[in-house]
Parts: sequence; C-alpha cells; structure tokens
Amino acid sequence: MRPAMRTFALSLLAALFFFVFFVGSARPAAAQEEIIIERKVVEPGILFVFEGAPQDDITPRGAHLSESATDVHLELRANWSRADSVDVPRPAARGGFVPYAQPHVRVENQRTGQATFVSLVPHAKVNSGLHYARNVALPGNPAEDTYAVTYTVRPPGSGEVAFHANWREEISGQLFEKQTFRFEDVNFAPALAAD
Repeated sequence: MRPAMRTFALSLLAALFFFVFFVGSARPAAAQEEIIIERKVVEPGILFVFEGAPQDDITPRGAHLSESATDVHLELRANWSRADSVDVPRPAARGGFVPYAQPHVRVENQRTGQATFVSLVPHAKVNSGLHYARNVALPGNPAEDTYAVTYTVRPPGSGEVAFHANWREEISGQLFEKQTFRFEDVNFAPALAAD
C-alpha cells in the first residue's frame, strides 16, 4: 500500500473509532415533544388546538419567562379549519391564522390546588407558524402532577377589528363568541426538559 493511501486509511479508521466510541456512546437527552391537549372547532369555522410544548427561548426577553425558569410552553393555535366538512367564511384562507384573539389560561395543580394564570400572546415559530403562547412555570411537581387547564378565548375587543356590513349580515358582528374550555388530568411530563 502506498504511504499516502495508508495515511488516509489510518486517518479514516481513527475518525471512525472516535465517532463510534465517543460520539456514539454519548447518552442522548430524553426527547421532548409537544402534547396536544385537545382540538375544538368553533363558529365560524375556527380550529383551536390546545398544546403544551417544550420550553423555548422567547424574545423580547423582559416580556417573557426565561427558558431556564420555564416548565412548559403553553400554546393555542387558532386557524381557519382546513377540513372540507367545516364551513368557513368565504374570504378566509383555510389553515390561516386567526388574529386578534385574546386567550387566557388558568393551570391548576390537581394535587395541591395551586394555580397560575397567564395571558397568551402572538408568537412566530418556523415549524408552528403564527400562534398564541406563553412560557409557564407550573405549580407543584410537573414531572409527576396532573393539571386542570382552562383556556378562555375572547374575541377581539370593540374597535380592534372593523366589520363590513356583509360580514355582519352573513356571519356575525364579531369574529367569534367567547369560548371557555376546561381539560382535566393533563400530564405535561412529555413536554418537560430532560434533567
């Protein structure tokens, strides 16, 4: 074997050895995943998806809980339904974000009764698109406890959205009616950061 070829082969074997024994033996962190708490469709064809996602780094920093202080990233996706079986207003883009909603969430630890309350604000994320969310520190022991989660979603306030006569006549004088959804025995453990 030529010296150059031998050097190349030895370098390749050394790299393979390093990868297999050092990189390959590293223990991966436990996977985090988004949990879908529930999906609900409300008139006039809006799909609400309630989620608990892994903690995330959100800006502006002063307005949001830091990633290190966060247990879960609570989300509400509000989009015009894509389902053909659901009627949506004629000009609405199926799957498009529904703006100006005012979502609030109360999270109660079912073991201790402790609760926290947050307002969700619009967020933009590459794989989730526009959605409402907030980083949250959960009361109690999030790895073991279950929670009662109540989402209240209010329509835009008076004067925040202007409605043309044809919208008011064909659909409503508001974007949607106030909605409240309560989900019990929610386990956020799959979305928690690995220790």
